[in-house]
Amino acid sequence: MNGTLPNTLKVPGQTTVTMLLSKHIQVWKENLSLAGVQFAGEPDADSSVNLIVAHVLGSKMKNVTDMNFIPSECTQRKIEEMCKERMKRKPVQYIIGEWTFHDMTLEMRPPVFIPRRTTEDFASIIVNEWSLEHEQTGRFLEIGCGTGAVSLYILRKLPNVKCVVVDKNEIACKLTVANATRYNLEERIHVIHGDILQDRVISELSRCGPYNVLVSNPPSMSTDKMRSFGPELDFVWLEMGEPERIKGLLESHHEIRLSYMETFKDFRGRDRCCKLQLNDAQTV
Repeated sequence: MNGTLPNTLKVPGQTTVTMLLSKHIQVWKENLSLAGVQFAGEPDADSSVNLIVAHVLGSKMKNVTDMNFIPSECTQRKIEEMCKERMKRKPVQYIIGEWTFHDMTLEMRPPVFIPRRTTEDFASIIVNEWSLEHEQTGRFLEIGCGTGAVSLYILRKLPNVKCVVVDKNEIACKLTVANATRYNLEERIHVIHGDILQDRVISELSRCGPYNVLVSNPPSMSTDKMRSFGPELDFVWLEMGEPERIKGLLESHHEIRLSYMETFKDFRGRDRCCKLQLNDAQTV
C-alpha cells in the first residue's frame, strides 16, 4: 500500500454517528485487514485496533468489557485518525505514544527503536545472572539506550544498582530521561548524549565509572575502549540475532581480547544474546 489508504475505506464516524463501539471496532479491523497491515510478518489488524481503542478510552483492552455504547464524536474522530495512521504503516507504538516493557509502560517517540519481546528476555537474563555473579550492588554501562527500557528494568529489579547510559540520538536521551522520571529512577541513571567513538564521550564515561557490567545491542567498539571504562568491568552482554557468529569471530581473532562465555535463547527458543568476558589487556 506504500502508506496510502484504500479506495474502499469505510469511515464509520462519517456514515453512522449512532454506531455502537463494537461496530466501530469491527469496521476498523476490516479496514486494516484489507490494507494488509502486519507486524513481524503476521496480520496485525485485531491487535492494532484493540490497542488504539483502549488508548483512546484511557484503559486496557482487557478492561473494556462494555462495547455496546455509542462513542462520542470526539472519541470516534480520535479512533479514526489513529487507525488511518496505522493503515499508512506507522507503528502502533508511535501512534499511541507508549508501549509496555515487562511491568513498565514507557513513552515512545520516533525514530527511537521500539523494544521487542526478545529485548525483554535480554533484560531478564541480565538481572538473573547479576544476582548469581555479583552482590546486588554496583554500576553498569549501557551503550545505545534507546527508550531506556533495558536499563530502567534492571534498576527497578536491582534497587541498589546504578547505571550510566549513552546514545548518539538526542531524542533517545530525552526519552530515557522522561521514562526514568516516570518511575522515579532519575537519581540512579546518568544519561550521556554523544557518539561512543568520540574521545570526549569515552573520557566522560571513564570519569563516571567504574562499571561491573557493559550492556549493549551493539555498535562498533574496540576492547581497548571497553578497558578504558575501568578494570572492574567483568562482563559484556550483547543482544543480537546470531550470537554464535560472535563466538566464531572471537575464537579466530584472539587479539580482540574477549572470551565467549555463554549463549542465551529468547522466548521462541532461538539463540538471541550472549555473555562475554573481557580478558586482561596483555597481547594473546
